[in-house]
Amino acid sequence: MFGHLQVLSAYSFQNSTILIKDLIQDANAKHIEALALTDKNNMFGALEFSQECLKYGIKPIFGMEASVMIEGEIYPFILLAKDDIGYFDLVKVCCDINLHEDKCIDLKSLALYKGHMYIISGSAQGIVERLVAKEMEEEAVKYLKSFKDIFQDNYYVMIQNHHIKLQQALNERIISLAKYCRVKILCSNEVIYLKKADALAVDLMQAANQGLTLESKYVPITEEKYLKTEDEMKMLFDAEILAETREVVQNCKATIPLQDKHLPSFPVPHHGEASEYLKGLCQMGLKKRFQNQKIPSQYVKRLQYELKIIHQMGFDDYFLIVWDYVRFAKVNKIQVGAGRGSAAGSLVAYVLGITNVDPIKYDLLFERFLNPERVSMPDIDIDFQDDRRDEVVHYVVEKYGQDHVAQIVTFNTYGPRVAIKDMGKVMGIPLARLEIIAKMIPTGPKNKKTITTMYKTSAQFQSMINQDPLLKKIIGATSVIEHLPRNISTHAAGVILSKQPLREVIPLVLGPTATLMSQYSKDYIEEVGLLKMDFLGLKNLTMIDYICKDIKRDINETVFLNQLPLNDQKTYELIARADTFGVFQLESQGMRNLLRKMKPYCFDDIVAAIALFRPGPMENIPLYLKRRGLQEKVVYPLPELEPILKSTYGVMIYQEQIMQVAQKMAGFSLGKADILRKAVSKKETGLMQSMKEEFIAGCIDKG
Repeated sequence: MFGHLQVLSAYSFQNSTILIKDLIQDANAKHIEALALTDKNNMFGALEFSQECLKYGIKPIFGMEASVMIEGEIYPFILLAKDDIGYFDLVKVCCDINLHEDKCIDLKSLALYKGHMYIISGSAQGIVERLVAKEMEEEAVKYLKSFKDIFQDNYYVMIQNHHIKLQQALNERIISLAKYCRVKILCSNEVIYLKKADALAVDLMQAANQGLTLESKYVPITEEKYLKTEDEMKMLFDAEILAETREVVQNCKATIPLQDKHLPSFPVPHHGEASEYLKGLCQMGLKKRFQNQKIPSQYVKRLQYELKIIHQMGFDDYFLIVWDYVRFAKVNKIQVGAGRGSAAGSLVAYVLGITNVDPIKYDLLFERFLNPERVSMPDIDIDFQDDRRDEVVHYVVEKYGQDHVAQIVTFNTYGPRVAIKDMGKVMGIPLARLEIIAKMIPTGPKNKKTITTMYKTSAQFQSMINQDPLLKKIIGATSVIEHLPRNISTHAAGVILSKQPLREVIPLVLGPTATLMSQYSKDYIEEVGLLKMDFLGLKNLTMIDYICKDIKRDINETVFLNQLPLNDQKTYELIARADTFGVFQLESQGMRNLLRKMKPYCFDDIVAAIALFRPGPMENIPLYLKRRGLQEKVVYPLPELEPILKSTYGVMIYQEQIMQVAQKMAGFSLGKADILRKAVSKKETGLMQSMKEEFIAGCIDKG
């Protein structure tokens, strides 16, 4: 099996131009069978890397270039996980480094993990390599023997050959010393870009990071740090060293276990059962919602059904956790949103006061939120006033413990403007000139352009670049750099909770404001069995809070938001005039145009307007308005669908309608209909295609 043991991705910020998707496609094209991802002191890309590798049948090897403290100095070692325990050990080492004030782990602590990892000297900055370069060979031998004693058969030395004269001389000395100390030798190509031409881009980023200026005639010292084929590696290294490397590639068998769930438990009073406690709270909440009037039987049945599904899927604790922090917010007079997204379809959420929308009254379906046929984590997004959101997060941290709660990482990308300014500065180009060029590139959401597009389509941009030899020199590099992550920040809403201490489950990092964060981004949290909750800070709620306080102060009236009538005529006149600046979801130019044409006169109209004003349903706006204004006859695809589509004049605009139509026409269960709905809303054409035959067969069955 041929593989590379030293690959840095763009997550080793400023040290590589490699995006993981591109890396795996390149490896696949070159028939590479295994790859180790060894980013510097981080595992940001590990899960993404694993998933991409498995798509192409490439073996992922989990690793890291780790900073290790030896006698007060910090040196890099390459660590590779041998098995699943090794993967979790790697995670712990990664946490230890990132949560340490010096961003390193000491040699003694690293030794605790020696059983399930390979520990490799394989970097120009390594202690052995530095000593050999300084011709202090006795010292180098001392350390080689010491590492061999500590890590035994899991310790190796690794050499590279990037066609640099000095490196070749160094390799000869290292090989003879390693043989003398009976340490096995591996080989690697330190991969930090995919094309030779990208060598300059890495050098520019490193210089920018260190605040250096490069000379105008600067050329990279080597262009060999790309992903080499097996034949290219055979030409560089002895067969014996290649065979040893193959064996290590073969022996790395770590995977990321994805079947384990790490869901936290809610501390039920008197050590009771979570399911019983939840049921009691819901029954009390239902009575409260009906203010002790007779409760209609459909509410009782729906509540029983939802509680059964929640219990079967193991989410009793989850609902209690959310109920608890929403209650904390309300008790502390922090404004909480009425509920958004699929969670509004849950009667349990409504009777617990998590949401404030009656799902039965508004035809909202529970299966869209929790689908027994598609087991995935529930997702309740809750809005809090943005100036007090942190209080709620702090409450959760206090309650479940600092070790069990973290926020989620996101990555800031360079983008074209920053790339041009940062890299231009490295070449000593005047800032004023860089500003002018950067401003020429549109970066707005509606009209984004890349450096390459600008160069190809704007004659003015092209001539400004071509007039300046330095800009011309770096334009290719900046067009690569603009797509790369530049640094980390904290996800605006996501918070994760775990039953186990988080450092045993995922790699962690300290964010910009010393916040504890998961190194895996939001798309991968659920994969590793962790619970993600969205605490959204909403400026609109803060504004409402200020307004309520002003009313209390000025005219001594207390406004209860949940008791405002939904049929106030003056409010609808204001909305129909599109006088909606500052009104959440109704304030954009396009939305205000729609409101003027539509002239809403009831709450359902506002709901319809928001649903119509989304990509997809948007193209039905003219048809909807004609039918609503009686300029066109309302027709239904089938008479049977009239009850489902009547409120929207025969136009399908709600995701719930897709589910109800699939249920009515093809006899789908609501669970199956939800899978179809998700495929439609996420444009998963493959999944839609796979359900097509079943849908048609179901329709034929029903005549």
